[in-house]
Amino acid sequence: LEAGSDIICANTFGVSEPSDKDRYALISAAFACANGARERYFQKYGACDKYIAYDMGPTGKIVGRRGNLSFDEAYEIYAECAKTAEKLGFDLVFIETMNDLRETKAALLAVKENCDLPVIVTNAYGADGKLMTGDNAIPLYYSEKSKRISANPNEVKEYGCFKSAEKYDDEFEEYDAGYNDKHDKSDSQESDNK
Repeated sequence: LEAGSDIICANTFGVSEPSDKDRYALISAAFACANGARERYFQKYGACDKYIAYDMGPTGKIVGRRGNLSFDEAYEIYAECAKTAEKLGFDLVFIETMNDLRETKAALLAVKENCDLPVIVTNAYGADGKLMTGDNAIPLYYSEKSKRISANPNEVKEYGCFKSAEKYDDEFEEYDAGYNDKHDKSDSQESDNK
């Protein structure tokens, strides 16, 4: 905060991993730590616009028919985290370092459908502009009506990632009609759009 950050992420990146751990206790402790730092900053410099983000990381599993975690299981994990984040007083959710389109979708839908917090999503792209699973993330952002599509500036410059989203307009229609049916999130609706 003293270095100029307006948003700090709580230490919750690993909470999404499937396990029997007490997620509520872990998220509570992480928020208390981050909020304590913010309160100390306010005491020293006065209250101002400084925000705490719930840092939502990947589960560490491959989601969907080709993986070892179902879409619904991933969704429920992220929904639990989103509800807890809002209850505890986080200002926003930062979904980060996703490399699987199905998991990105599970996290994004879980946040949007289970809390009212603003959400930011980042993915990890390869040199070809696609995720580790070979998927292209642009149709997901189109279908979820995201206001921004972004990638690492160096990737855009060096590899041309997302230079023109318009070429995905046709792909979006097919994607939205099947894989992204928000009213049936089950694996049976998944396709292999890439």
